[in-house]
Amino acid sequence: MEAMLNKKIAWLIAMLLVGGSLSSYSALASEKKAETETDSSVVVIVNSENEIHDISSVELKRIYLGKINYWDNREIILKATLKTGSSLQEFWLSSVLEVTTREYQQIWLKNIFTGKADPPESFATVKKVIEFVSENPEAIGFVSAADSLPVLVKTITVDGLKQLKKEDD
Repeated sequence: MEAMLNKKIAWLIAMLLVGGSLSSYSALASEKKAETETDSSVVVIVNSENEIHDISSVELKRIYLGKINYWDNREIILKATLKTGSSLQEFWLSSVLEVTTREYQQIWLKNIFTGKADPPESFATVKKVIEFVSENPEAIGFVSAADSLPVLVKTITVDGLKQLKKEDD
C-alpha cells in the first residue's frame, strides 16, 4: 500500500514539474516531431494472452482517462503510454483521447487524489512500451504501426480498424 502511495506521489511530482515547462517544451517537441516522424499510423497492442481482439474508441478513451479500470475478466488494466513530448504521444492525446497534454495531466491528478484510478505507466521509448505489454497479460499500449512486435504482443482493432491514422496537415 505504501509503495502504491509513493508511486502516486512520484507521478504527481513529475506532472507538476512537466506542467511548469510545457510551453517552452512544446516548441521543441514540434521541431522534434517534424524531424522524427516516419510513420503516419498507430496501433493498439495488448499482451498475446489477452482475449480481447477489438475495442471501441469510446472504451479505449475511457480506459486511458481512468474511467474503465478492469478488463471483463476483472483483472486490473495496466495502461502503458509514452512520456510527454513524443509525436506519437501528442497524436494519441489529441486524436485518440481528444485532450491536450495539460487536460490529460489534470484528469490524472484528479484520478490520483480521489483514488479513482492508477495512472498509466509512462515510458521513454516505444521499445519499453512493447516490453511492458509483453511482460504483463493485463497491459495495453500503443505504438507506431511500423514498429516490429514480438510474439508476446498482438495488435487489436479499434472500431474494426487495424490502424489509427494521423491526419495530414
